[in-house]
Amino acid sequence: MKAWRLTNGIEALIFITLISFILLRNVDATGTVQTPIVKLINLLVLLPVLIVAVCIQMIWLHRIKKRRS
Repeated sequence: MKAWRLTNGIEALIFITLISFILLRNVDATGTVQTPIVKLINLLVLLPVLIVAVCIQMIWLHRIKKRRS
């Protein structure tokens, strides 16, 4: 259970960092100005990665709880 919590904390920090990076940058690496619409699209691209990570964590938690009982 400790490994699960540690992994969740690390993943949360990674996603918070990525979201902050997306929202706070004004210009991307190619020099394109980041408008609010483009930032929203970038966040929507990140969303499926977050959903997959949450699903994996829930499966892992279910297996941990199943072993304990």
